[in-house]
Amino acid sequence: MKMMLRIAAFLIINFLFFSKAFGCQCCHSGSVFCGGSDTYQNVVLVKVLDFAYVPGPAPINVHEELTVEILQELNGNIPEDTLVLWGSDGVSCNGSLIYTFIGDTMLFKLHQYGVYNETNYYETGGCDVKSLYYINDTLKGDVIPNVTEMAYTDFINNYETFETLPDYFKIWGRIYSWSSPETTLNNFNIQINDMPAKPTNHFGRYLFRWVEMIDYENHVPIVPSSNEDLLLGVSTFDIIKIQKHILNIETLSGPWSLIAADVNNSENISVLDIILLRKTLLGINNHFPNNQSWRFVDQQYVFPNPNKPWVHGFDAHIENVDLCNWNEQQNVNLIAIKIGDVDGSHLEDWLDIQDE
Repeated sequence: MKMMLRIAAFLIINFLFFSKAFGCQCCHSGSVFCGGSDTYQNVVLVKVLDFAYVPGPAPINVHEELTVEILQELNGNIPEDTLVLWGSDGVSCNGSLIYTFIGDTMLFKLHQYGVYNETNYYETGGCDVKSLYYINDTLKGDVIPNVTEMAYTDFINNYETFETLPDYFKIWGRIYSWSSPETTLNNFNIQINDMPAKPTNHFGRYLFRWVEMIDYENHVPIVPSSNEDLLLGVSTFDIIKIQKHILNIETLSGPWSLIAADVNNSENISVLDIILLRKTLLGINNHFPNNQSWRFVDQQYVFPNPNKPWVHGFDAHIENVDLCNWNEQQNVNLIAIKIGDVDGSHLEDWLDIQDE
């Protein structure tokens, strides 16, 4: 009940005082307490003494504040015994403190806040994990990858090693059909960096919780793949449509149909694609040479020339996950294209399979 009242009060204050909504950019901010390239050099175990909503100096908005007592300093050199922690004001990247209660013992990563002249003002980050709960000599929260609970003494003994860990992030998304952008598809594999490939679930969703930040140019390769359902949605009708396209009787429209018609992945549509597709329908071939059963495109990708989708290389290897603008890039959704199915009928066949 206290938490609900506190959240409601903060939302009301936001409505009354905030004149403009701002976004927060988070670059190289990890999803665990330890490691990463942050600048939060003070690590302190504290006891929460008080909580308040306080108007900040112009142009800063109303923000959350915790008054805390330092119980132990693991890293840094803070001369004060009591600190005031700056929390969320809806504008800056500070972490929200509304889930903390008077009497709680917490482990915080902090750095001194420069707006105030007082020396005992510090802030926490809002883009990643900068606090852990201390309960019965145990830290609870995302301590290190795949560890959400650790004895405090073990944490202290290994803290220097933990701090050398790289940044980690969570990346997730869904795979949709090109012929029905609202319909998700499953039975695909996704690989990120050198991590083991994971299958999408029944709802076409994938999730990688601990993705290491390897490339500090802010690009993470996401590689989907599938050689399943070779003939899903493929029929002699597709062969006829490809033939009409080659003869300029009825050209295929849109990048999706053109990519689907390029059976041999030659970045061109020719009679050879018809021959390969016919052999596959007759059972002579059990795969598409130089191609997969499915191709994938980033849902946000815009083809510079939709009539020549290969010119700039859409590729399945997506490298445009901008981790410096992570608030807008949480989901990395993909569009699946069934090779050989130029009219998009794979969706009807796929739905029939799901109903069996």
